[in-house]
This record gives sequence, structure tokens and C-alpha cells, in this order.
Amino acid sequence: MATEKKVPNIDECKGFPPDPSTKSGVPKHELEALVRTFLPDIIAFFETEEGRKEFQEWGKQEQERLKQQSAK
Repeated sequence: MATEKKVPNIDECKGFPPDPSTKSGVPKHELEALVRTFLPDIIAFFETEEGRKEFQEWGKQEQERLKQQSAK
């Protein structure tokens, strides 16, 4: 039987040096715990019609922003 890895809570991480392998300095195991928590809901949102519309609108805004940025 596989044993589940214990993920330390924030109080257990106080005093740990920043993780140089991540840009934020947040330990990799903490980032992975956040991803496991939020990713299913993010995927579910973008599979809805509302989520797809929001993503399309964001894409249009981003393209416009990049056009303006490259014109400078």
C-alpha cells in the first residue's frame, strides 16, 4: 500500500529557507498542494460556457495590449 506524503502546514515551514528552485521562493511541495487544491475547479470553470466566454474576452484584450505594446 502506498503511503501518503505528509504536507507540512505553514507553521511547520516557518524558518525554512526560501526554495531557490522556484521563482517565488515558496517550497515546491507547497505549490503542488495549492495546484492540487485549485486546478480541478479552474478546469471545471473553463469548461463552462461562461468560462469559455471569459477566456475569449481575455484573449482579445491580451492581443490588443500586445499590439499596443509592440507599437511603442
